Amino acid sequence: MLYPMEESIRWKTLEFEYKEKSADWYWTFGIVAVAGTLISIILGNILFAILIIIATFTIALYASKHPKLIDFEISTRGVRAGHILHPFNTLESFWIEEEQEKSLKLLLMSKKTFALHIIIPLTNAPVHDIREYLSHKLPEVEQHESFTERIMELVRF
Repeated sequence: MLYPMEESIRWKTLEFEYKEKSADWYWTFGIVAVAGTLISIILGNILFAILIIIATFTIALYASKHPKLIDFEISTRGVRAGHILHPFNTLESFWIEEEQEKSLKLLLMSKKTFALHIIIPLTNAPVHDIREYLSHKLPEVEQHESFTERIMELVRF
């Protein structure tokens, strides 16, 4: 049993679940990007066509990126993911998503405007201890991943 004011919980896991992408994935992505670019040019929206080209290269670079091993910690100061600390006074609530046993996630609702949802993987983490610790600091409110996150998982990003 943990006492929230005395200890911290630490674990290491990959920053995201890497999904191997085949050559077909890149070809499909490229064809969709070229089609979008051509449609933008035909409709006379050159600026949007340039934006599609830049976004295509950026997304392709991120798609091939392998995850880093990140240190996570929950302490009296807040929730730390790598070098980023989320103090408890900037967080509204938490939820541990346990739908898929192999990909448990800690979902944090933030008060910040630009980082509203914080998703932390719980692979190799003591889930019961985390729930107990956070329940002393934040309310447990059911949350779900955003629509964008689900779409990204669907297209294996």
